[in-house]
Amino acid sequence: MAATKKKEALVSLSRVQDSLRGVQSHIHTSVRGLQKEGERLLSRIGAGASRLVPEQQQKLVEDLLDQARRIRLDIQKRAEKVIKEIETRGEKVFSRIESETEKRLEPVVRRLSLSTRKDIDALKRRLVSLEQRLEEISSAAMKTS
Repeated sequence: MAATKKKEALVSLSRVQDSLRGVQSHIHTSVRGLQKEGERLLSRIGAGASRLVPEQQQKLVEDLLDQARRIRLDIQKRAEKVIKEIETRGEKVFSRIESETEKRLEPVVRRLSLSTRKDIDALKRRLVSLEQRLEEISSAAMKTS
């Protein structure tokens, strides 16, 4: 029963992790889309402004475009920072869920008195030792007969 609960908990943890990865991927895709759209808009503005604005005012337009590019870079840096923060938070949440699950399942497993790998390995060593002793006794009995 505890083993199935542990498996269910691990499956749930896996689902949470997959969900976090999906959200992260979606955020990356959205940020890339926003970057591309911003670049296209800046390009259009620059091209349109150079055709419509007299030469005297083109310097002003260029300054505005430079400022827009700096803002775009700032937004990009902030978006990357937010993505990293989300990734870090997701890892922390997953780690916390995993440790809490282990804390809550460990007493249940102990109460079931299930053999641990260490117990089974000790029994295997003891069985091998007993088989060797039995073979020695059997060989000695055959020699004396």
